[in-house]
Amino acid sequence: MREILFRGKDIAGNWHYGVPLIFIDDYVCMTAPHTYNKSVIPETVGQFTGLTDKNGKKIFEGDIIKHFNHFDKPDEYAIYKVEFDERNCKFSGRLHKQWSAQLCKDLEKRYEVIGNIHDNLELLRPSLKPEYRDGDPDCPICPNCRTPLNEMEDCDCGQKIDWSDT
Repeated sequence: MREILFRGKDIAGNWHYGVPLIFIDDYVCMTAPHTYNKSVIPETVGQFTGLTDKNGKKIFEGDIIKHFNHFDKPDEYAIYKVEFDERNCKFSGRLHKQWSAQLCKDLEKRYEVIGNIHDNLELLRPSLKPEYRDGDPDCPICPNCRTPLNEMEDCDCGQKIDWSDT
């Protein structure tokens, strides 16, 4: 039998696992055996996919995973956000706005959970080279939000900046 399990995050940043019961105000009550009900933020609730990664970690909707293309080439991978594809009734990996990979049991050992969209959204943003205001090399700006940058640091908006070769 398939395990039905959800997780959600409370306002203190703690994850709780169980089954969503009821919406109360702006929260969802989660319940699990032998525990009290916990209030979690509805946007953080994600369902267990039924799959585990190469380390045995459960993969949930909202996780960010590495999908290794080859076992013998650890540098060849893609990073996906795990979502439920309602149209096709399955869990899939999404890269940007397109469905990219169907998650399946046969490939579990090629997945690695590296974070989730609630704690590590920056993992989905590629590192970008800084741009320069009016071409001035002394005025680097973020290519995402266009704000001035402190050299050798990522932007406050969460955009990773690739400072190599600058």
